[in-house]
Amino acid sequence: MRLAGAPLSGAYGRGLGARREHLDSARDAHRAREVARDVLVAALYDAMPTLPPPERRVALRVKRSAFNGRAIHNTDGLPATLADLASAYEQARRDADRAADQADVATRRDERQALDALLHDDRFMAAVDYAGLDLARAVRQYGRVPVADRTETRYAKVETSLYEVATRFSSKANPFFLYGQVSMPPGSPYALAEAARLALSLPHAHVLERHLLATANGEAVDPFVMASPYSVEDGATLRVSVMSGGGLMEVRSVPVSEGLLRMLECLSGPPLRESAAKEALVDAGMAPEAVRSALDTLVRARILTRFLIRDPSRLVDDLEAGGLSAERAARLRAVHGRTGALGDLPLRFDGDRLFGSAVMERASASSQPPAYVTRYASPWIGAGHDEAHARIAADLGTLARVLGALPSVPRTRAALRERLLSDLHGKGRVRYLDVITELRTQPLPALSGSVPPPASAARYREAAGEISPATLAAWTQTLPPPSPLSVTGAVDYASGMFYLTNLWAGGGRFLRRFLPGGWVLEDTTCREPGGALTVSIYDPLQSNLNDAARSSRVGFAVTQRHRSLFEDWILPTDIEMSEQDGEVCLWRASTGQRLRFVHDGLVLSRELALEYRVLLTDYADAFVNPFERPVPLSDAVTYEPGARFGSVCVRRERWAVPRGALPPRLADDSRSATTLAGWLHETIGPDPTAYYYTTTGPRARTAKPRYLDLGSALSAASFLRRVRKLRPTDLVLLSPARPDIEGLLRVDGHPTTSELMVDLTPPAR
Repeated sequence: MRLAGAPLSGAYGRGLGARREHLDSARDAHRAREVARDVLVAALYDAMPTLPPPERRVALRVKRSAFNGRAIHNTDGLPATLADLASAYEQARRDADRAADQADVATRRDERQALDALLHDDRFMAAVDYAGLDLARAVRQYGRVPVADRTETRYAKVETSLYEVATRFSSKANPFFLYGQVSMPPGSPYALAEAARLALSLPHAHVLERHLLATANGEAVDPFVMASPYSVEDGATLRVSVMSGGGLMEVRSVPVSEGLLRMLECLSGPPLRESAAKEALVDAGMAPEAVRSALDTLVRARILTRFLIRDPSRLVDDLEAGGLSAERAARLRAVHGRTGALGDLPLRFDGDRLFGSAVMERASASSQPPAYVTRYASPWIGAGHDEAHARIAADLGTLARVLGALPSVPRTRAALRERLLSDLHGKGRVRYLDVITELRTQPLPALSGSVPPPASAARYREAAGEISPATLAAWTQTLPPPSPLSVTGAVDYASGMFYLTNLWAGGGRFLRRFLPGGWVLEDTTCREPGGALTVSIYDPLQSNLNDAARSSRVGFAVTQRHRSLFEDWILPTDIEMSEQDGEVCLWRASTGQRLRFVHDGLVLSRELALEYRVLLTDYADAFVNPFERPVPLSDAVTYEPGARFGSVCVRRERWAVPRGALPPRLADDSRSATTLAGWLHETIGPDPTAYYYTTTGPRARTAKPRYLDLGSALSAASFLRRVRKLRPTDLVLLSPARPDIEGLLRVDGHPTTSELMVDLTPPAR
């Protein structure tokens, strides 16, 4: 359930501590200044009509200074009453500035010490290098300056950028956790967790693989070899599934010969080293001098695949065994050393860039409704909270019909499903390869967007506060049976509330985030409704994003290089498809068993190749939250209440703040945290100390919310860096970061950010 090494920054990591006292004092002084300012401005406004012109000019100048929060340097000519109010305002302004400076010094001292510790972390410096060459140069120059000499005025931009590097990709706002588990000292404002293993990115490793294969002489490289999936028709034709240069599957017909079949029988099992394959062919009766020529011919025809990397979690080992120099292998291992205790969780290395991800493993199933609770990392760190998780799963099961009320399927996927149902209707079982060939011959028209929502969807968006069981029952009467859903969110372990809104990918979009691991997870076959065999699609050849966790002991891909990682493997030639009661059904031809394909990878199934999308037309890897509301259009601060059912918060509360409504005094970087916290306290309330925020506008990126910690000067500076680029009519959408620190899951006594994923799978019909 935990995203390994991704606790939140700021107050979530360190807690309030001594610096919170300075911030509270600064906030009180800020409020006192605002009161004194309002009293002075109101008095000047009332007195203005009665003042003679010379005094009116002085009063107007004083009023402008007070209204804009600036110092009042001269009150000569004002009546005594107004002069006293101006003096009171000026004293309150100085007190507020002094308190803000003290809070800023205390906050930046803590953050500067934490950043200094990061500069000695090789992993963090690799992350800085990835962020940009200019920043890398500035950071290294900054690191040579003694800590005591790192003044805010000179190094503000560098420190703010360092803060963003350290927190942006270590918070729940980032699904990729791009820079890995960057370590911060215990008690720091960021408190990131231990590092995990680093490994080569697949594209970079395949470059090395191709280079080694292209430059190999004789037996200098001993790669793996494996036959492409094939079937024999009428004893005379061999149908072979191969991948073209563009990454598309092709089905070829090849004349059958007895020698060819003998070779394929020797090479179609688990991957063999080429030296072992040659010995097997000689043992099968082939002349030794003909073996090399025969293998080369099959490779050119793509009936045979030659490769070096068999297991993505052991890339360096496979490359070294294939012929990578010991010096190069040692350097790679030095970069990709194993630390921590997270098994084979890899963070990918591509040139000078790090790409990271987390692992989830499957837990036991709930009975009513069928639900699979998924958790992150190993071992399961949520032990002791089974009752809370069961209650959440039950409430989600009750909500399942409503949560699936909006079509989550894009038009292309819906069109593909309808095409399959039409092509399969009344034909019995059709071979999967024939379906693929037909779709290649007559492709679907280009479509975009999603299926339009029904007219009844507005009632879900209007829901606010507690949704009663009676209201939910009335909604579900007219809804169809639930579809498979995969929902993700944070749990407040103090209150037991599950926050359904997934902030990783923006409001309302929920993804399966199973990312690569080196071990097979618990098999789900025995508890699959209807006895269907769960098959993991595992083909991380084209991109890192296609890498996936092995959530079943049975695997499938068009190519077979990872076949040995699974206990069983489904070949393309062993799949049949049929239409049954309006559903696309998948079968294993050799056994007659029904199949259910899953892709527990980083990308949505719609991003995969057609060969895999055909098998995933009913797969639950995303849905649109019907309770989410569109962004409001208003010139004033707008509050939108949240909504909940039982232990599930289906929509977080939020405030929509126009850029023009933010106080102009936020331009002062040195006191931005105090000014921002004071304004939010007055506008929103005193409770939230941390927020998630997104922005609207042509230059804004709303996909991934960012984290705002009101106790951090650097967090406020990062926030303002983005807000200043907005137009006055653009919006800042603020939602309290919940659960707060008291509700976070505690691991070894420390609050740790976590996410719970629940798969709601209705029984197969």
